[in-house]
Amino acid sequence: MQYYIGTNNKGDDAGIYSVTVKGGKIDNKRQLVQLNNATWLDYNSSKKQLLATSTVRKGSLHAYKVAEDGGLNETGKSAAGAAPCYICRNEDRIHVANYSSGNISSYVMDEKGALSDQVLFQHEGSSINQRRQEQAHAHQIVFAPDRQWALSCDLG
Repeated sequence: MQYYIGTNNKGDDAGIYSVTVKGGKIDNKRQLVQLNNATWLDYNSSKKQLLATSTVRKGSLHAYKVAEDGGLNETGKSAAGAAPCYICRNEDRIHVANYSSGNISSYVMDEKGALSDQVLFQHEGSSINQRRQEQAHAHQIVFAPDRQWALSCDLG
């Protein structure tokens, strides 16, 4: 079985890797894309698409088409908020929780995998632990079971 793995580092070995697992051991490790802090991945098997966040200071969302050999071809890239930490998808609508900027980025993905129509939903406020929760820190976004509502939690 093939897996995609994102790394939480910078430099030549940072990025998205493909591995297979045989007999409980990782085999055939290869770097597919060099991308700093590719810490969150989302794979859509029916459309053969992979989404990845880059959690650098000014975060970004990257869309890839998965090739027959398992390789990745970038189809779209868009700025995200600071430190994107979660991806949630509903058909062609993509939502990303951005921890450091405390907001949710929402995008539309077209048939070719291009990203457009970014909308930001800014969280506000703080909590009782001022050292850690001095401002909003969007941490996750998921869809309710009816898929009509997106629900987001916030550390701050």
